[in-house]
Amino acid sequence: MHTPLAVMVFAWPGLNQFIQDTVGLFAILNPLGNLPIFLGLTREATVRQRRRMFRLATITGASIVACMAIAGQFILDNFFQVSTDELRFGGGLLLIAIGALGIIHPETTRPATIVSADSPEGEGTQNHHALHDTHTRLAISPIASPLLVGPGSIVVVMLIAQQSGPLYALLVAVLCFAAVAVILHWAHWGYKLMGPIGTMAIGRVMHIFIVAIGVHFIFSSIRTVFL
Repeated sequence: MHTPLAVMVFAWPGLNQFIQDTVGLFAILNPLGNLPIFLGLTREATVRQRRRMFRLATITGASIVACMAIAGQFILDNFFQVSTDELRFGGGLLLIAIGALGIIHPETTRPATIVSADSPEGEGTQNHHALHDTHTRLAISPIASPLLVGPGSIVVVMLIAQQSGPLYALLVAVLCFAAVAVILHWAHWGYKLMGPIGTMAIGRVMHIFIVAIGVHFIFSSIRTVFL
């Protein structure tokens, strides 16, 4: 008799750690807290154009994280000669700094403007190909990197890969970016639902989690080295 898949998943001994890793990476990506910034950067685009930009940004960010999950260890060993504990300690300091700055100095941008899919606003008089190139560049930078995928998320996925293997880290990244894709696809509705205050509050809570993850990394490296 075959065991149901759901039972096998919930009986997996590493389920708690997997949930912690997934939530931790998602908190660092912070798509909900960054919604005002993403929408502000794409305020002159239609909903259709914005969704196209967000899809490209999600694919680009996921590709960066996947590459670091697979090749991060090779890069550390062959180019930088950095140990896992050194990376964990330095990454912890970085996450604390990122989280603290996000709490103390919230990101600012011009108010997001929701443009309907049928509105001519955002099209302007630019050539179609030039407008497409502009949207492509904006989706790759700064939306995909460094806003969505920055040093913090890269360090975290490398640490996850070192601890549990690259395939495990890839699975964590896939789940996180699947959630990111859904959130960004419905970004204009999410922003209307939560409003500026709601998105700001979520962003601040996510940065608190980032600080906590950084402290955890530091304590973990200290225990490994000195205990």
